[in-house]
Amino acid sequence: AAPGAPAALPAVTAYDKNGVRCTLRAQRHPTNAQLYMMQASFDNTGGVPLNAFSMQAAVPPYMKLMLEPASGTALAAGAVGGVTQVLKLQHTMVGQQPIRLKLKLSWHAAGAPAPFTEVVDVTCPY
Repeated sequence: AAPGAPAALPAVTAYDKNGVRCTLRAQRHPTNAQLYMMQASFDNTGGVPLNAFSMQAAVPPYMKLMLEPASGTALAAGAVGGVTQVLKLQHTMVGQQPIRLKLKLSWHAAGAPAPFTEVVDVTCPY
């Protein structure tokens, strides 16, 4: 990376089941090692459209989180990156604790009697 450019970090698959894949791609701020910008990208790996899609996130006390609005709430069948959402993180214990996220994913699959919700814990290797 060029001097002053954000440092890209390895992508993390945070969730991959029930027809949904969530991939997290992070960049560290070029001059402040405590700041990260992370993009969550959602794929619909199933054969039915998903509506009312949402993600909520929580972090441990040593981190601060700003969650930006998602790019949409619908994932077409087979959509890759159909919905994205940006998380801005301040990590006060870099090098002592990894980035930990608790994600709550929710959606309603076409034809399903009720919405589906799942909570997943994610630890990133940086």
